[in-house]
Amino acid sequence: MMYSENIDDSLAKRCIFIEPANEQITLPDTIGYGNDVVRFTGQYYDKKGFPKDYDFFGEPEKARVFRFTKYEILKSNYGESKKLLIENE
Repeated sequence: MMYSENIDDSLAKRCIFIEPANEQITLPDTIGYGNDVVRFTGQYYDKKGFPKDYDFFGEPEKARVFRFTKYEILKSNYGESKKLLIENE
């Protein structure tokens, strides 16, 4: 979705929170770069809310929360992003 198409904050209405089912499940720091693709397995909470231990910034709206029990990194752009940073220094 393009920013110009984000009428009435429709992008925020499509967003979800994710949280691990337990403390042993951690996502690597290399996730979160543009066009990363991760497959999560788990389930949604019945009602909108916030993940456990969520640090609030501002006044976010409640959203669907997906609690994952496992994940699979299908595509990571960490290496490509790191390479571009080095080339542009």
